[in-house]
Amino acid sequence: MDTPQAQRLLSSIENTRYAVFAAATIMLYDHFFNAQRRRTSFINNVFLWHRYFGLFCIMFELSVVVNTRVTESVRYIYINLSPNDADETYVISFVCSFWLRWEILSISVSILTSELVLMSWIYVIYDRNILVVVLLLCLYAGEVVTTFTILGVSLDHAHSEAKSVVLGHPAQPKRKQLLYDVYKNSAMNYVTMFSAYLLCCILWISADFSLARIPVMFALCFSIMNATRLLLNVRYVYFTHTSSRINVRSDSDDSVLAGFDGTEERWMYELRELRWSGPSGLHA
Repeated sequence: MDTPQAQRLLSSIENTRYAVFAAATIMLYDHFFNAQRRRTSFINNVFLWHRYFGLFCIMFELSVVVNTRVTESVRYIYINLSPNDADETYVISFVCSFWLRWEILSISVSILTSELVLMSWIYVIYDRNILVVVLLLCLYAGEVVTTFTILGVSLDHAHSEAKSVVLGHPAQPKRKQLLYDVYKNSAMNYVTMFSAYLLCCILWISADFSLARIPVMFALCFSIMNATRLLLNVRYVYFTHTSSRINVRSDSDDSVLAGFDGTEERWMYELRELRWSGPSGLHA
């Protein structure tokens, strides 16, 4: 490797580390900002899985790209490579291979679960329409099968190799506002995903391939943040019963709850009622 190539590779590694740091900072800030909004509810399991699995993926990615011991171990193997080092070489190669597959699969699972959260709110808003949910599930199943088929074929031919790099060591809404937020966050999520995928294609085609992981980290980060924001918006309305800005129907409002038969989740009923509220706040 000549000097210009080494300099470009070092610059790519630095930019990738900065991008992962930025994504991790955004995730931590979002967790801290929404800490006071956490409550135990019927969607708690979905919230915990989606929120903290994504955080674990980001933190794991950050720990790998800045881990000095991993870098030194790889450098040691390539400098002192001999027949006696075969076992250690195999261990490091196995770790690199595991990390490559873990990164690809974990990010794919996180983004797919984000889309599942978005589709669940579409299902609720459209009054649990069977045709809507069947169409969404068919499209989602096709996306999942296609995604993992492509990943399976790609990973079967993917090989990781550890190399030493010189100088590479680390240095409160209204009644209509809820529905508006659902639509806004859904649109933001899809725009973010499209932008990230477009940036991936641009980087893969025109830039150094070593920069390809930068948009992937932000795609994972923003996808998790937008999907969990939908959960928090609905939970906020559900648990807020007295507010001058949010006219949430109380238990004593018999005129509104007359159609609630108790056979469904109440939050789904209330969300649909919010959809049909007129500008005066009266039930239409």
